[in-house]
Amino acid sequence: MSRKRKWIAVALVIAAGIFIYQRYRVAPSLEWQGIQAQQLNGLPFQPQQENRSLYIFQFFATWCIDCRRELPHWVGLMPFMEKQNIGFYLLSDEKLSSLKYFEETLEKPMLYRLDRAFKEYGVYTLPTVLVYNPKGEIVFSKTGSWTPNENELIQLLR
Repeated sequence: MSRKRKWIAVALVIAAGIFIYQRYRVAPSLEWQGIQAQQLNGLPFQPQQENRSLYIFQFFATWCIDCRRELPHWVGLMPFMEKQNIGFYLLSDEKLSSLKYFEETLEKPMLYRLDRAFKEYGVYTLPTVLVYNPKGEIVFSKTGSWTPNENELIQLLR
């Protein structure tokens, strides 16, 4: 293979890597009003009516090992988040029966069922976290595991 062909091959591999990374490892920039979901009892998901200082939406699946691994961390942060008026919501596209069964293991209801598949929201990696301020603006987003401490959450409140 000529030197020129090797460089072209390397450039193609790099371009493909960038494309895949951009498409599948970057959290989508979703307007929160565009996230349509419902509580497991069938009532609409309307977090903006809760008047929170922050809204943390985690795209979650019961089969996702990383999602389940970090869930105890989030549960441990609940008292702090409640004190700071931070809402935490797990959003899933799974079957209602699976979600209801899983929610029975949680201390507090926090699971919501999306109206359509993750990929239709631009979510290709789980967990994906989007943090919104009260105006509905994204102040933080992350794909993959994220286990913030109290100080990191306080920084997001500013």
